[in-house]
Amino acid sequence: MVERIKGWLAEGYEVRIFTARMSAGMDEYGDTAADFADVLAHWLLGAGLPELKATNVKDFHMVELYDDRAVQVEANTGQLVGYSTRERGLA
Repeated sequence: MVERIKGWLAEGYEVRIFTARMSAGMDEYGDTAADFADVLAHWLLGAGLPELKATNVKDFHMVELYDDRAVQVEANTGQLVGYSTRERGLA
């Protein structure tokens, strides 16, 4: 993903980090979104990436969302485009 992000940035795309960790309040460890933003900025720098905006809010301007747990569904139908790892063995 780091190389993919570097490519997108080189092509002039805006890249955001989408994570629930940016929600308001504290998590179960007592960390806040500001705490996570500091950790993220340090991690990005170490990975050779610039500071990127982090958010937990989707918007209509986003082109794609990459996630390790998401299962894509066809718009307005609920039909799976790929597969659900939970349902893989149940079919």
